[in-house]
Amino acid sequence: MHSKGYIHGDIKPQNMCLEKHKDSFKVCLIDFGLATRYCSDDGVHFPHQKGSTFSGNLPFASLGSCRLYTKSRKDDFESVFYILIYLLNEYKLPWDSLLEISSSRRSESRHIDEYLDRRLKFNVVQETVRILPRNCRELLKKAYSLPFDQAPPYSHFRHALGKLNRKYGRLINEKVKKNEPNKQVFKVKWQLNESDIDEEDEESKEPNEIDTKQDKKKDQKI
Repeated sequence: MHSKGYIHGDIKPQNMCLEKHKDSFKVCLIDFGLATRYCSDDGVHFPHQKGSTFSGNLPFASLGSCRLYTKSRKDDFESVFYILIYLLNEYKLPWDSLLEISSSRRSESRHIDEYLDRRLKFNVVQETVRILPRNCRELLKKAYSLPFDQAPPYSHFRHALGKLNRKYGRLINEKVKKNEPNKQVFKVKWQLNESDIDEEDEESKEPNEIDTKQDKKKDQKI
């Protein structure tokens, strides 16, 4: 979608469906009501501007969207990370407690402004990075610091997801199959605890670091 010059503008689990293949699922985006162009036909990126109204989904909105800035590819990219956090954290976002405003009141502009203000004061980086596995943490930090008109590191993100899939793919597929055919919305519970994160850290170390650590353990036993 980005390669065609468009951003989705409303990335959230409810706008993701699963297309079943033999032994896997393909994620498909739906609902392009808020999709917009981010560049001209000749590839010139639109300028970074401050708007006057919020558009999108409040819980999964990027920080730039919360500040009412023009959206770009980095905003879609950031929202995808929030979905990953939502799945890893048992369908919860760290700032869910800020959503005490009822759905009926949240539609009023002054209550939206109140939520956005509280969301921007929330320590997003610390809380989100804490939940993610190591190989995704640096990518999220990069998403936050990515220039407005720069393309996100798609290949690095695919590689990080590939590692997660190899580690948890069977668990995910089993949970998706149990949800069929009644639940087509992309909601899969990933089970990740501290031991899993530690294991991920161990895998990400250089072989020499791991060998050195193992040698020290041997020396202690001797």
